Amino acid sequence: MKHVFTLMLVMLLAGAGFAQPVGYYNGTEGKKGDELKAALHQIIKGHTDFTYSFSKNIFRYVDEDVTTKDHVILLYTQRSDRWDNTGSGGDYINREHVWAKSHGGFSGIRPMDSDVHNLHPADASVNVRRSNKDFDNVTGGSTDSESGSKYDASRWEPTDAVKGAVARTILYMAVRYEGTDGEMNLEAVDAVDTSSAPEHGKLSTLLEWNRNFPPTALERRRNDRIQEVQGNRNPFVDNPEFADLIWGGKENSAMKVANVAFNKKAPMAGEAITLSFEATGMDATEVKVGSSFDEVNTDVSVSLSGDNATAQIATTSYAQGDTLYAKIQLTKGSDTFTRRVSYCFPNNITAADLTAIEDVQGDQDASPKVGEVVSVSGVVTANADEVSYLQSAGNEKVGLALLGFKKGQIGDSIVVTGKVAEYNGLTELVDISYIRSFGHARNVEPTEVAIDNISESYEGMLVKLNHVNIRTQGEFEGYSNYDVEDDRGNTIVLRVQKDSRLIGNNVPSDVVDIVGILSEYNGNYQIMPRTMADITLDTDTPDPVSNNKKLVMWPNPARDKVTISAKEGIVRVSFIDITGRVLKSIPCNGTNVDIPLNDFRSGVYMVRVEEGNGKNQVRRLIIK
Repeated sequence: MKHVFTLMLVMLLAGAGFAQPVGYYNGTEGKKGDELKAALHQIIKGHTDFTYSFSKNIFRYVDEDVTTKDHVILLYTQRSDRWDNTGSGGDYINREHVWAKSHGGFSGIRPMDSDVHNLHPADASVNVRRSNKDFDNVTGGSTDSESGSKYDASRWEPTDAVKGAVARTILYMAVRYEGTDGEMNLEAVDAVDTSSAPEHGKLSTLLEWNRNFPPTALERRRNDRIQEVQGNRNPFVDNPEFADLIWGGKENSAMKVANVAFNKKAPMAGEAITLSFEATGMDATEVKVGSSFDEVNTDVSVSLSGDNATAQIATTSYAQGDTLYAKIQLTKGSDTFTRRVSYCFPNNITAADLTAIEDVQGDQDASPKVGEVVSVSGVVTANADEVSYLQSAGNEKVGLALLGFKKGQIGDSIVVTGKVAEYNGLTELVDISYIRSFGHARNVEPTEVAIDNISESYEGMLVKLNHVNIRTQGEFEGYSNYDVEDDRGNTIVLRVQKDSRLIGNNVPSDVVDIVGILSEYNGNYQIMPRTMADITLDTDTPDPVSNNKKLVMWPNPARDKVTISAKEGIVRVSFIDITGRVLKSIPCNGTNVDIPLNDFRSGVYMVRVEEGNGKNQVRRLIIK
């Protein structure tokens, strides 16, 4: 199933303008060095990622030249050019990896290769000359005639206009990728000529650039918009001082702001807001608010009770879609300590304004509301480059495709407004004019269906097929169909899109259970698994130990520990969440291993077992 897609859908999103969301950096207070680095990693990891090929569409929004329609600002040259003037060489636009992808060899490997914080539109010929050079001050060398950057054989020094942004991008990558969740470990180092290792330099110069060239309005806006699309922020754009606390040996201020929060999760414009926080080590505390990052100058009364502070903020001058900026400032003698937060007021969509997804789907093949603009709510069940899926509570007709949506992780509760359309039989919401994520609510449990019972009632829903075989073998390929058959000879197509995480994985030859979105294309239904974790070995097959391809895992459900046994021996056990992220990977040695479950919350996990014969088996585990 293909879609013609433009990022105008994303560009229409409301709810922009986050500078430092309320409480985003809670938990970093008083930390420095590796402890602060680890805390920031926990905050920004696990973002929603795209394919590398799709990232150029995102530039149209995050790098938009607001003065010229359909233009973007290029890195290094700072030239404005049409977003779709893409190509190789000359004055075409291509995608610049600021942390060069050869520094670690992650070309084609998600999410490192496609992280939009690290990708910028750039003049193609300038990008070629920069190549994979480390960043450092250059004495002598050559000057790039198009961008003004200086360079030699191993160093690239951009102009002052982008030095700070380049530095903060490299530092972001060094914190975002720490070798967790099956990802790479990237490190900023005080050296050049680092292209053969997962390292980038030169750290001391990058710290200097970060200090001397603070974030610009363009850089802050880019950070805000990437959060809208990708779901995480660059902490060094919000708090440049974090860099010296981690790598520069800087000591924390004796003053501290902690546990910043609003009294309501999603207050509306016009409502009074109570901003609360803990303040220590200061002589005086003040809070100022405003309607832009650079105009935070209205004093707010602060009440103190011990270390606990509250500020009552009136919002009568704000409308839905406006952003409230707040600055908390502590003072001790001549020293000051500042923490910024912001909040974008949501649209005032009430329960009475919402249309049930069941009513959008209707009782016929086509929606009765085609062409109407509606607002719906539900939980995100799947994310892809061009299409995501939303599901509300219920057993039938509660799934809906969203064209262009890319805000919110799987499990997030959202409200979205758009126009109802049909695409070759699939009901969709298009021309998205508003999306608001209210954070993680729950993971939707798939509805178990039999192939011969599949109908329009389950379109767009997360479903599960039990005890089936995938008849086509080999590796999963993009834009490909695979025949799935049950034990009664009924068949359905397993569809692999070009942006699927299944691509390159081996097609299982055993009896499996498959979870996926039930889609439709010209009257034919398709199941679309999200990751390999959605395809698990059938747990109801006979004695697994009697077959070298199988293994046993008990108890299931489990509480304190799980035992795994395999004849060929167990090399590694990995726990995977519903989004496909590796949460923990444990090296093993033996045919029978006990895994403690103390570090896991209650929920459903996929357990991938690497056996001594090189095979990987995946099982579904419920932890109570």
